[in-house]
Amino acid sequence: MTDAVPASAALILHPVRMRILLAFGRGIPLTAQALADLLPDVARATLYRHLSILVDGGIIEVVGEQRVRGAVERTYTLRHGSASLLKEDLEAASREDHLRFFASFAASLIDEYARYLRRPRIDLVADGVMYREATVYLSDEEAADVAREMWAAVSRRVGTEPIAGRSARTFAVASIPGPDPAQAAPSTETTHPNGGTS
Repeated sequence: MTDAVPASAALILHPVRMRILLAFGRGIPLTAQALADLLPDVARATLYRHLSILVDGGIIEVVGEQRVRGAVERTYTLRHGSASLLKEDLEAASREDHLRFFASFAASLIDEYARYLRRPRIDLVADGVMYREATVYLSDEEAADVAREMWAAVSRRVGTEPIAGRSARTFAVASIPGPDPAQAAPSTETTHPNGGTS
């Protein structure tokens, strides 16, 4: 195992900090109070500490200040392109590091889904809940094309305004190579309880 997780990876891949980044990823500048309103289940002291870590690390930046009842209220935003792992981070990481990175990513998704399930009323179909997994045979070039197409579809809508009729939704994209081609089984698809398929 490496002696330390690469700096930007350590900044980003923490469950609370990933939730903060998801909140800022909606493209809306936020005050600490507005962020706390979005993440009411995170203790204020914990939230402010992790926000400070992200600011010090250059991931979140202050874009405005104003006096409110004698105190300075800061407005923050996500620094463009800062919340992605760099190629150097990934190349320097060990296999154990990569597993930790992915586990943190998965833990953040599980946390997001668990918070959804704690709503007083849920309707998976009406709420548009979906999680799917599919195994297909693709060349490296075809796989890269699919990944670009999937992310482009989400990226086009990043920054949309939170107007009436819209609610925040989390989309996550992962592409994981299957077993050695010599041992691979045919393409498969399985249905999940929510009607999704894999």
